[in-house]
Amino acid sequence: MALELQSPLGLIAGNGSFPIEFARQAKKKGFEVIAVAHSGETDPELEKLVSRCVWVKVGELGKVLDTLSSGGVRQAAFAGGISRVKLFGGVKLDLRGIALISRIGSVKDDALLRGVASEIEKLGITVIPAGVLLDQVTLGAGCLTRRSLTAAEAADARIGWQACRAIGAIDVGQTIIVSQGL
Repeated sequence: MALELQSPLGLIAGNGSFPIEFARQAKKKGFEVIAVAHSGETDPELEKLVSRCVWVKVGELGKVLDTLSSGGVRQAAFAGGISRVKLFGGVKLDLRGIALISRIGSVKDDALLRGVASEIEKLGITVIPAGVLLDQVTLGAGCLTRRSLTAAEAADARIGWQACRAIGAIDVGQTIIVSQGL
């Protein structure tokens, strides 16, 4: 079942070209975008592509939530990364950010991202995959090579998927290589 999108769409923008491409495609498809951009991370070009752009520092969760809520957003996506910030330069925790970290008990990427998504969803806003608008630049399901996987390769792929989930949960890396069951 295809996801039915509703305007305005929310965009929590990090660095790189992904947020820009999300906004371009949303505009091209007739969707208004309310963006939350991160100072020192997000390309300022984003402002030209969205209806509203509010700049925040990492940790200003209240401002993120207020922007999405006051903008009438019902669906929001995360696009782009956030660089690891230095402890005292670049993070500006507000009360909601402090409360979130206290509640989840972690500052690991995976836990923080899931925590922020949970706070967004508590507002009745559905967190959607950013790739939903990028069908021309994302791969579809299925075999992408000239031949299907062998049984051994499929087993390696299953091991890799389990490993990806595990390392994501403990925030220790972003790459998995599996060969011959190892």
